[in-house]
Amino acid sequence: MTFISKDRPQTGDSANSLSNLHAATDTGLIFMFAGQGSQYFQMGRELYDHNEVFRRHMDRCDRLLSFDLRDVLYNDARKGAEFDTVEWTHPALFCLGYSLAQVLIDQGYRPAGVLGHSLGEYIAATIAGMLALEDGLGLVVQQAQILKQTCAEGSMITVMDSPELYRKRPDIFFRATLGGINYDKSFFVSGLADDLQRVLTALNSASVFSVQLPVRYGFHSSAIDPAESEFRNICRSVRLAKPQIPLYSCALGGVVGDHVLDAADEYLWRIPRGEAQFQTMVANSFPNPERYAFIDLSATATLSGFLKYGFGDRYTHHFAINQFGRNLDSMATLLSRISLQN
Repeated sequence: MTFISKDRPQTGDSANSLSNLHAATDTGLIFMFAGQGSQYFQMGRELYDHNEVFRRHMDRCDRLLSFDLRDVLYNDARKGAEFDTVEWTHPALFCLGYSLAQVLIDQGYRPAGVLGHSLGEYIAATIAGMLALEDGLGLVVQQAQILKQTCAEGSMITVMDSPELYRKRPDIFFRATLGGINYDKSFFVSGLADDLQRVLTALNSASVFSVQLPVRYGFHSSAIDPAESEFRNICRSVRLAKPQIPLYSCALGGVVGDHVLDAADEYLWRIPRGEAQFQTMVANSFPNPERYAFIDLSATATLSGFLKYGFGDRYTHHFAINQFGRNLDSMATLLSRISLQN
């Protein structure tokens, strides 16, 4: 099944060039994009119905797909259903994050940098100008197809405890991979579905609070290794441009350097396969937090929550939308807050 259209009309230009924005100012804003597990049906619906800029860019992304994403995402019959079909969730998360960023950019809020976590790193790379829109969206669509064709069902679990628990309790985690550390009291593990179900049972028995994420594949673990060869072959045909603004990578644990331009397949594969180093990346990359305001442009304010619970009041952070609705109000609040800071 193909999800990138070969006959639907496509735009001829790449992602909006930050160097050509009107009314752009260096605001010290860091746009953040989360990945799998943050999705839900109807995300961004109120903005799509009432915000012309958001709708225009969602429609632009939709024209690059071989299916109608808007019908999938905003079909009222699917309200409340679990949204975990990777062929839909991958492009949905990409299109949402990209379009939310364009709302702020249209208001003149040019990011001083972008930060990507897991799948969100492809969005961040697109906003930074490293990937053309067609390439960024195309990569996540093709990755989803390859995962479905080559990988067994997997799972991911967020554990609300110190990452030391992973090292101290091999009896619980011996069949799970440490996928990433969110902050000092939150990490996630990944692996094959049956193995992760046993981990979940063991965590419940040990009275450790955990949440199984709505994903069908074990990102950031060997569970997705069968997809590596084919996906990296696709990545070798993708041209990476030098980012126009700093691109902060959870896959690399810091800012993306020029060396990745000559190793596109290695970097683009490391995003879903390597450990997501959010805590380390933030601590190492932003030693002067007063210079920045972090804007979460994901569907559930996940990364804003990581900053809140992991770093206290050290970092200023806001979010555009969350899973509780009232998108217009939350976006208006965000714009008001960042206007006061700049």
